[in-house]
Amino acid sequence: MKRLEELPEHATPSRDCPKCKGHGLLTQTLGFHAGVSLCDCIQPSPCPRCGGSGRILALMEGVERVGRCKCQILPDRARLFNQARLPARYADATLESYEARDDGARAAKEAAEQWVRDYAAGTTKRGLLLHGEVGRGKTHLLVGVARRLTLEHNRRVRFVEFTLLLSELMEGFERGDGRQTVLAPLRDVEVLAIDEIGKGRCTEFELAVLDELITQRYNTARVILATSNYAPGNATGEKTPNLALHGRTYAPSASSAAKSGDPSYYDRGLRVPTLVDRVGDRVYSRLLEMVGLVAVEGADRRQLLHNQQNQLAQQHQATFEAPPVPAYAEPRPAEPRRGDAQLTALRVTLTSQMTPSILSSRDPKLVVQLERLLGELQDVEEGVRPERPVEELVRDVLHVAGRLGLPAANRKWGASRG
Repeated sequence: MKRLEELPEHATPSRDCPKCKGHGLLTQTLGFHAGVSLCDCIQPSPCPRCGGSGRILALMEGVERVGRCKCQILPDRARLFNQARLPARYADATLESYEARDDGARAAKEAAEQWVRDYAAGTTKRGLLLHGEVGRGKTHLLVGVARRLTLEHNRRVRFVEFTLLLSELMEGFERGDGRQTVLAPLRDVEVLAIDEIGKGRCTEFELAVLDELITQRYNTARVILATSNYAPGNATGEKTPNLALHGRTYAPSASSAAKSGDPSYYDRGLRVPTLVDRVGDRVYSRLLEMVGLVAVEGADRRQLLHNQQNQLAQQHQATFEAPPVPAYAEPRPAEPRRGDAQLTALRVTLTSQMTPSILSSRDPKLVVQLERLLGELQDVEEGVRPERPVEELVRDVLHVAGRLGLPAANRKWGASRG
């Protein structure tokens, strides 16, 4: 039997490989999720050190030892990355590829990179919460942190978008699974990354799920990474965004107010809900203990990309004359009418009747189904084009509400016409 130092070198990727750039891993998509696979430049194959078994037997200080071959480092880390279930849209997102166009974005990127270094070195046990307006690159940074943790530091990470988690729970109810079947893997993983915390309808069911998840992580001292479109700060009493602010969910200077600790900022007429409004006092208090807050500021990246695409389109149109619109082209259907009073009254009445006792004593499948239907109603109120006739939607709402025994289901409702 050979000594350890006498064994041949393990298989390694080619440093000159044009596909993987010498890293040995290729990015791909696995359905809805991002993934990586081993590059075929890893040579020789099978590994001369372990013969392809992944394990080696050698003498160490005169004693026979069995260990894992170094050729398994890349497969192990690829497996961790694939198990993280990062979104496919961000398959190529890294901290290096995050474009910091201004001081605010640069500060957020540096904070994310510093957190990874501190966590890998064991100098911090707190997580990270990235907050800012939409389009600032929060999810990109979150995925970049998760990518580095799995591929460079061999850490177990799980990524979940909060509203998709609710959908998974509903599908689990339909299969007859309990809530813990879905939540247990999120409770036990080393690092949990929650995207868009605070998003949703703020129903009793959603808040209960979030509270249970955060409490489990809190009690087991597990790390949480998160993003949110809602800023930290004092409660405003507003659960939902003020539509008079054109759907804005984040105060323009909320991060500055949070840094300065100005308690009067949210009392100056700008009724934008904060994170505590969306997740509740209990969850918010525990999050403040569990994570460090990082504001992701700067320009809207999607808007910048949109402007660039428009400029290219205008240049193209200036070169080629646009074809005439055919006379038989069908007119675009009219947008649904906003603010339908009957729809609003129906939704508000049913929501008020879904008390904690109702939620705890009724079939959870029906509760989740009604909450989804009420979400469709709210979308119609806000001008989102429905995928089916409003009368059919109202009929389904009343049917499920009747099965739950809600009094409002016995009244006559309909979408008013104007």
